Amino acid sequence: MNPAPKPLRADVLSADPPGLKGIDCGQCHQRSFPARQNCPFCGSDAVEDVVLSPRGTVASWTVVHQAPPPLVTPYRLVTVDLEDGVRLLGAAAGAPQIDSAVEVELFEMRTDHDGDPLWWYRFREVTPA
Repeated sequence: MNPAPKPLRADVLSADPPGLKGIDCGQCHQRSFPARQNCPFCGSDAVEDVVLSPRGTVASWTVVHQAPPPLVTPYRLVTVDLEDGVRLLGAAAGAPQIDSAVEVELFEMRTDHDGDPLWWYRFREVTPA
């Protein structure tokens, strides 16, 4: 039996709780992605690791037609404003439009050399409750 999936990059994804890793600055109170030692807004090292909001809104999108392997084209690349104020890029499952509500989805992107699954993230459109 294979062990539980692990992040493709441990500095970007949290397995428990699942989500995107970021920081919350104790000086300027901004959140940012990915997690790092200093705030990119004010330079403070008074940062706390957090798991970012899983929900956001599509601000823009484009279709990627050329990419290096193992990426399969075409795919939709979206700019998302998360509910906690962080803006980031990511691939989209499906075809969300501008102002669509989306959430972070972790999925098995590939396997490592031992055959264990490696997770990555993408955004999936959600219907409001």
